[in-house]
Amino acid sequence: MAKPKKNGQKHRILFIPHSMNRLWRYLLFLDVVLWVVWWFAPGDPIFAPPRDEYLFYAGIAVLILMLFFFLIRGWGYVQARYDHVRVVVPFYRLKIPYSRIKAVRMEEFRKLFKYRKLKWADKRFLKPYFWKTVATLHLDKYPKPIRVIRFFMPNHMILPKKAGFLFLLKDYMAFVTEVDSRLNVYRDISRPKEETFSIADLFGE
Repeated sequence: MAKPKKNGQKHRILFIPHSMNRLWRYLLFLDVVLWVVWWFAPGDPIFAPPRDEYLFYAGIAVLILMLFFFLIRGWGYVQARYDHVRVVVPFYRLKIPYSRIKAVRMEEFRKLFKYRKLKWADKRFLKPYFWKTVATLHLDKYPKPIRVIRFFMPNHMILPKKAGFLFLLKDYMAFVTEVDSRLNVYRDISRPKEETFSIADLFGE
């Protein structure tokens, strides 16, 4: 069986825009506070001119950072390519070869994480997703050091007990089907071919 050359569709990871929305909203609040303090700085002995310039430049920097996080909300996706699964999150891209994938499944998010053991901030963030179905990739080994992966990816995208990832997707069934199809093709190609013998080979003719 020939290896398929067509890549699967790019499935948007729904955790990413949620995370980015939370960040830019926090930055918006901080930016408003900075501009309010800057506005009243002339009457404050701590931030009176010329020290109010620090507030002005801080406000500009936070505004730029806020707009940046707002614009990169759609950067996260996962795609079943013909020779690997590609995971893209802001500032990081990971290629997972099919040789590392043991299985792809659909599972309930609440069965992967124990709600009581989560930190308060994680509980608040993940609560809306606990009854959602997610796509999971189970690996025999991570393709990169797990410390590097955890630096760029949130913990709720990494399986808690075994090597692997979970993805909250709008069309998780399509993604699982795409990965499973390409995984079967990879296994078929990698399987040792059975040797065939003719009657002449048996009798040494």
